[in-house]
Amino acid sequence: MDIESMQNQLFFERSEEFLKEFHMKKGEYEQWIFKDLEEKSVEYIVISPLYSSFVTRSYEYRLGVYGKDLYLSNLNKSIYKELPLMKKYITEDFNEMDKYILNHMGVQEVADRKKSI
Repeated sequence: MDIESMQNQLFFERSEEFLKEFHMKKGEYEQWIFKDLEEKSVEYIVISPLYSSFVTRSYEYRLGVYGKDLYLSNLNKSIYKELPLMKKYITEDFNEMDKYILNHMGVQEVADRKKSI
């Protein structure tokens, strides 16, 4: 399997898992979001990754709420939060990709030896 196929497989697996988890706990997530935003007339919730947070490994997201016209809406409030489920997936996926890359570079044995020292 090449690296692109592996990325696609992880993406689809995580998407399914995330949607199941989200639908099971939808009420909790909504309360969690709206508690901080204190807004009731919301039509859309937009979740945007903060790419700088991947560098700092905080894995924060911007959660914005919007009214009927989305970006034209005068309702534009947002918060920045770490989404625990996403952080778990991201760190696991990075570890899987690192293993894949190391295995295909022939340096896994070296990495394993360094861990045991």
